[in-house]
Amino acid sequence: MRLRVSLPQLNVRVTFPDRLNIRGGPGTSYRTHNRVNTAGTYFVDLLTTKECWAKIRYTVSGGRVELGWVSTKHLKFEFDDHLSKPSSRLTKRLSAEDVYSLVAKSTYKVRTRSSQGSAVAISPTVLLTNCHVMGAYDLVHIVEGKKGHPSVLIHDDYSEDKCFIRSLTLQVRPVPNVKSFGDILQGERAYSIGAPLGYNRSLGEGIVSGKHRSQTPRYVQTTAPISPGSSGGGLFDNRGNLIGITTLTDTRGQNLNFAIAAEDFWR
Repeated sequence: MRLRVSLPQLNVRVTFPDRLNIRGGPGTSYRTHNRVNTAGTYFVDLLTTKECWAKIRYTVSGGRVELGWVSTKHLKFEFDDHLSKPSSRLTKRLSAEDVYSLVAKSTYKVRTRSSQGSAVAISPTVLLTNCHVMGAYDLVHIVEGKKGHPSVLIHDDYSEDKCFIRSLTLQVRPVPNVKSFGDILQGERAYSIGAPLGYNRSLGEGIVSGKHRSQTPRYVQTTAPISPGSSGGGLFDNRGNLIGITTLTDTRGQNLNFAIAAEDFWR
């Protein structure tokens, strides 16, 4: 089975083998509720994955839309290149106003049924966020203006709080560059942009106060403000490079805020 994702919706071209079972859930314990008996190329929406299973939305005879899970254990996935790390390195020092103008619209407020957080776009359809923002949900809405745009979880590492989501209907604006952890300097200016307490695209200013290499993932410590709702937002240097995804605050002290090194989302 070959899957190809096009822009901006999840329009997936799938080449099915014959006698492919479509099940009601991930795993062979779920009953088969449809079957592809003829090999060929079909169009479906890829919604999410779990281990070696993919959830798809597909159209059957009569135009009716169905949901189901297919095994991908022996199948090949081919995506358009929307998961690559942005690499247009920025070197010009900017004012806070110019940093905000350059990258604020690459950060988005996101909302599930039970939580609100932030996300950062790294391609026209894909954004980074913290998995604790997603919670138990694989559907999240990007809030732009007064409208919520559906997005789905496409890759997760809950053990390291790193999640990728894909926008289904809204074309988002990617950041220009992700800065290498090794190039981040303690003491350099840092800016947090996210949706603390729901205040979308709020700008905070501080410095990089520490770098923590021993953990996995690695963390950038900062005095730039982070509040509930900031999780999944961006931490930027004074050139507009993304250096981290704002993740947590240690409330035992003052200005002890931490961002997962943005580079580590690809490790």
